[in-house]
Amino acid sequence: YFKVKLAEKGTPGRLKGYYNRRSKKVRVQSSFDVVTAAHELTHALDNRHGIIEKIKTDKKYARLRELLKEQYVRWYPGAKKNHSLDIQFSEGLAVLVEHYILDSPTMNETYSEAVNELIGDDGLLAKLKGEGQETTFQDDIKELIKQIRAIAETYQSLSPLEKMKQPLMSIKRNLKSKD
Repeated sequence: YFKVKLAEKGTPGRLKGYYNRRSKKVRVQSSFDVVTAAHELTHALDNRHGIIEKIKTDKKYARLRELLKEQYVRWYPGAKKNHSLDIQFSEGLAVLVEHYILDSPTMNETYSEAVNELIGDDGLLAKLKGEGQETTFQDDIKELIKQIRAIAETYQSLSPLEKMKQPLMSIKRNLKSKD
């Protein structure tokens, strides 16, 4: 749906995943870590629609910038208030989506303003669209949330043996490749 290439493994040890702006590819340590994939896909969608570029200087987005910095400091591992604003905004946006997927009731209650700006019909991000894009950033984020929840629902319906099948096959492939 998002037309973003996703690859497993090959991330530096300290990272669960990353988005490469040049190649426009997402890499994750494990394809089973859908929350990390959602975080990195948020970066890809931000890049596609130019969200951070659009909001970082326009006065009408001042409150949104503060909300994203708040999300960054609250949720991002190793966050520092002296990190560049680009990092704070970009990672703040990605952790907002990530934590909304993980616990939307709490996010709606505790961070309702940030959630509304992200996915609310009257949110500041509701109409933002990258040049030449058919969908808005918000439409893409809503679809991402929907798809991640569908994956989680499918996973929950699996038997314990079915849940272990792919990780065990992955281990088997890794052992085979080391022979």
